Amino acid sequence: MKLQEFEKHRDNLINQLENGIIDKTEFINGNYQFFNKSEMEPFAEITTVDEALYNYQYYNTLAKYGKMLAMELKYKDPFVAVEHRKKADKYYYLKERVTEKLIALYGDKPLKAYYIKVTSKSLKGKLFEIVFEDLDKVILHSKDVRIHNILVKMKKFDKKMQKSIIDDYINSLY
Repeated sequence: MKLQEFEKHRDNLINQLENGIIDKTEFINGNYQFFNKSEMEPFAEITTVDEALYNYQYYNTLAKYGKMLAMELKYKDPFVAVEHRKKADKYYYLKERVTEKLIALYGDKPLKAYYIKVTSKSLKGKLFEIVFEDLDKVILHSKDVRIHNILVKMKKFDKKMQKSIIDDYINSLY
């Protein structure tokens, strides 16, 4: 039941983002508010693709939200900003481990990955996109070397740099 509520919320926010009703910051805030109000914690044992997607979104949202707070507080309160950045890094790490699990659960189904064109100099040649082709609007991003190596070993990684399917989102600031 809670997973269905999450999926409905996720689809609604994605549709609003795609239709220009909300921007990247509002998307992140909307997800953060959902997780903050939800009584549902991340799954300790992930057994399905849907559970993995929930955990991915959970950790990714908390990481991005923490990063936003760190940027806002960088000059106002540097100590607190550093603490938010450390938390964000922890959540990014957990997101990457969930991504590994999701790829394993997904198995031999249609999946592709490739480096994406980004405006950020720090992400250039590092950030890649993972597209789960038969799942609606499931496009993940990573710069994790372990995940990259898994995808290469699976022969799912195209070395040719491409434009992201969600280029406007990826290359907008928050």
